[in-house]
Amino acid sequence: MLAFIRLTRPLNLLMVAFTMFAMRYWVIGSLISPFGFELQFSSVKFILLVFSVVCIAAAGNVINDYFDAKIDTINKPESVIVGFGVSRRVAMTAHFVFSLLGIAIGTYLAWSIGRLNLAGIHLFCAVTLWYYSSVFKRQLFLGNFVIALLAGLVPVIVALYELPLLAVHYSGFLEERFQDSGIDPGLYLKIIFYWILAFAVFAFLLNLIREIQKDLADMSGDRENGRETIPIIYGYTFTYIVITILTAITSGLLAWAYTRFIAHSFSLAYFIVLFGIPMAISLYFTWTAKNRKHYLIAGNLVKFVMVAGIAYSHMIAKLIGS
Repeated sequence: MLAFIRLTRPLNLLMVAFTMFAMRYWVIGSLISPFGFELQFSSVKFILLVFSVVCIAAAGNVINDYFDAKIDTINKPESVIVGFGVSRRVAMTAHFVFSLLGIAIGTYLAWSIGRLNLAGIHLFCAVTLWYYSSVFKRQLFLGNFVIALLAGLVPVIVALYELPLLAVHYSGFLEERFQDSGIDPGLYLKIIFYWILAFAVFAFLLNLIREIQKDLADMSGDRENGRETIPIIYGYTFTYIVITILTAITSGLLAWAYTRFIAHSFSLAYFIVLFGIPMAISLYFTWTAKNRKHYLIAGNLVKFVMVAGIAYSHMIAKLIGS
């Protein structure tokens, strides 16, 4: 049983759930509170939404290990689960059950709010995770891009289920509130979506960096199994430069967002200590790595920055009040 739980990567699933709760309560909740608005997507349905997304993510983790079992015996033989702690048949069955459950719950939730088209997101994620593990991961850069895109989609899902309901419920109030100001009443909810989108962009970029660092760590097994990754095709130095450029882009966007929208002293300290320093150390380990462990340390530092970035959403309420 413990091996099966490890197969789903519970810490990663916890990160998905944490992200969704943070977007709902710390971002959307904080931004609607000044007007006295209340969240319209019920708490029970939101928990079901989180469960749906977590199920699909768990299915993706299981099928990824299923297809990677041979490679993992080279890269990390001590961590191989499929075929040892969990049979291949059980792993495939678990993937099917998790995927079906996630899609079914997502379809029900989309139907319950009159936006059945949102069910396509759950289906898209489940199908894409299958193809990521079986096809995309073997193709140059495509696998990195796809998994980063799915990570960036997690915050957006929360907005897609909540914001339309807020628009319907409070449209009359917003039109009355802004009727003499010349401001588009819909701009208020668009601003909330832009906040969510900002977190999604940073999640995408940071996951992209980490995925490439993982490719560096897994070069031995990937090369032996004929995979085309950036470090295998273009070498170490080129890969280091790509990671450095992506880190610079992420840092530049963060600096732009700070100067343009935030300019809050505590936020500056937060960004320096919990983003700037860890990312600099991550780059150092990337450029000076002597073995697989160093690449894993670099990737774990990026993962720490991801957690810190989502936790920063708790600051939004304080920013509004300042």
